[in-house]
Amino acid sequence: MVLEGKDAVRAYLREVLKIFSIRLRVTDVYECPDRDVIVADYVSEGRVMTTGKPYSNRYIGVFMLRGGKVCRQREFYNPLPAIQALS
Repeated sequence: MVLEGKDAVRAYLREVLKIFSIRLRVTDVYECPDRDVIVADYVSEGRVMTTGKPYSNRYIGVFMLRGGKVCRQREFYNPLPAIQALS
């Protein structure tokens, strides 16, 4: 999925947050040779609003910056905890 622009990101997150109530906590940040790239490990803890089931996961995010602002992000996570919490 590709989201372009602040409005698209906001609309997507608005819909996601109707389903998931989560808190993210960064566990590690890794230095990269390219100072405009940040790699971070983070975890989530929360609940699926539609099922009431708990949800937790671990993520790796790669953030590309331009002018000190995020211009691109890639996120990697295990989809199985989400599938289990949603069913």
